[in-house]
Amino acid sequence: MQAGHGCLVVNQELVDWGLKLSPNLIQVQGRVLPAELIIQGGRELSYNRKSSEWSREIRSLRLNVPVDIPNWAIVFPRKFSNDARELTTTLQRVAQPMGMSFGQPAVYQLNSDQPQEYIQQLNQCSNAQFILLILPNDRADRYSAIKRHCSLKMGIPTQCILSRTLFKKQRLMSVATKVALQINCKLGGEPWSVAIPIKNAMVIGYDTYHDKGTKGASVGAVVSSLNQQWTKYLSQAARHNNQEELTDNFTLGVRNALQYYQQENGTQPNMVIVYRDGVGDGQIDYVREHEITAIKRCFSEVLERPPKFAFVIVSKRINTRLFIDNHGNPDNPPPGTVVDDVITLPERYDFFLVSQSVNQGTVSPTSFNIIDDTTGLKPDHMQRLAYKLCHLYYNWQARETANIIRAVPGLSCVSEEEIVDLVGGEDREETAEEMLNQDEEKEEEKEEEIKPNELTVKDLSEILAVLSQV
Repeated sequence: MQAGHGCLVVNQELVDWGLKLSPNLIQVQGRVLPAELIIQGGRELSYNRKSSEWSREIRSLRLNVPVDIPNWAIVFPRKFSNDARELTTTLQRVAQPMGMSFGQPAVYQLNSDQPQEYIQQLNQCSNAQFILLILPNDRADRYSAIKRHCSLKMGIPTQCILSRTLFKKQRLMSVATKVALQINCKLGGEPWSVAIPIKNAMVIGYDTYHDKGTKGASVGAVVSSLNQQWTKYLSQAARHNNQEELTDNFTLGVRNALQYYQQENGTQPNMVIVYRDGVGDGQIDYVREHEITAIKRCFSEVLERPPKFAFVIVSKRINTRLFIDNHGNPDNPPPGTVVDDVITLPERYDFFLVSQSVNQGTVSPTSFNIIDDTTGLKPDHMQRLAYKLCHLYYNWQARETANIIRAVPGLSCVSEEEIVDLVGGEDREETAEEMLNQDEEKEEEKEEEIKPNELTVKDLSEILAVLSQV
């Protein structure tokens, strides 16, 4: 009842100010969007919507665009040699039904799990098509050093997997399937798709990274679809020092995206939908007056005719939480839940979308605020398009924590978030090298830091019970 005690303290503080919290949550009317069908190998797949998990269903079907991987490498500490051998064998087995093929990898065993030795061995893999690494733990400096070295210096895709993920042998098939999906995507393949009813439309995503170590220095990334299924994307990144440079880089990214789209499809897009992350409430007017104006000017300069257009601000880090009444008890709403009334703002064209399932804690909705729209699409259509894109973020299923990852319009928002995190760290390479040399004791202290617990549905029930008694 720790949560209840804290609630009593807070409630007394409110009483002292002449305020009182209602013991009842706001009642809102929501709805659940239709489940999306996964299209793979020419077939439509249904799945368990409650868990948002379909890796088992796709395991026996050919991927839409599988890749062959004859030349790859696996790097791991010597103590994980048995795990590495079993993972390699399982990868080769699960890949065949999906249309992929793995050759025999070049094997590099490490005498220790120090970051420096990983980097040294990676330099021996310069001719590899892909590198798979087994890591002993989730030490952040090791992971960052590996990713930056391979992506920025060597130009080779990598996949990292924690050793503890391989300990449960009964789950190795599931793990190998998800790893194979990630590898396939990183090498240009396409696992599955969903039905996109709008023809000749392009989606664009933009996000920014703010370097805490350098005041004012930031990185912005643009991703844009190149095909009709929204499964093939162009990614771009550029640094900026102020809002004006951000707008210029964003506009340049849109210009490049339009040109690449025309090269790929032989025609211009009839509709462009932009999903913009990283915008605070105080920045909306600036975005409307400068970024949207610049993008529309770009349309007139690059295209023969202006396309239908929508600009959507996506906010993931919000405090709003949604619950359904499960026989008198609050519970998490199912994936696909939409709320677009009461808790939304009357002056906005906005909605909340729950796109994922969680095993513990409370589910986090995502806010979508449409600040410009000439598409002619109905609100339900905009909501369903956002939900469709969530299914096209392949990391959602490929990660081991697939069913607790919050997907937003995936390849239009989360992907550029990963790009800016990677490119944003390039300028901090010296800092990263210093981190490689930090002693293990400091790392252990970091791992032992206490993290605040997330409010659970049970905690909420206890809080409401205490409030009703006050």
